[in-house]
Amino acid sequence: MATGYVFPGWYWQINNNYKQFNEQQRYLLPLLTNTLDRSKPVVLAGHSTGASISLMLAEELLKHNFIIQEWVGFGCPRMYKGQQYWQGFPLTSYQYGNDIVPLQLPFKWLFQQPVKLTKVGCGYNIRPNWGDHRLENYVNVMN
Repeated sequence: MATGYVFPGWYWQINNNYKQFNEQQRYLLPLLTNTLDRSKPVVLAGHSTGASISLMLAEELLKHNFIIQEWVGFGCPRMYKGQQYWQGFPLTSYQYGNDIVPLQLPFKWLFQQPVKLTKVGCGYNIRPNWGDHRLENYVNVMN
């Protein structure tokens, strides 16, 4: 009898999502490297999936000698690398109320927040929920 780890089906879906995030990052990287001026600082930001992709892009742009001034994430899911990995530029990751997306993925040893979450807004519910994930929530509280 073979032994091994058994993960729930959603775990494989999550890994598939990160694969798709990485594919998007690889698609966008040449567009940015051919458009941006390497002598000017770059600020990357995104919401949800866009936050994950923009953080992956920040890592790659550093390797291409761009100056990353800052990364800002809104409702960013846990990433494949934790806080100890991200060096060389400041990071801020916001969580509105009880937005469920930054809290997903219970395998903490596999996926981590890139930095400690900065909580904003009061949210709509005392429990983690999808209603607090809306981009409008983040925009309204930041204005």
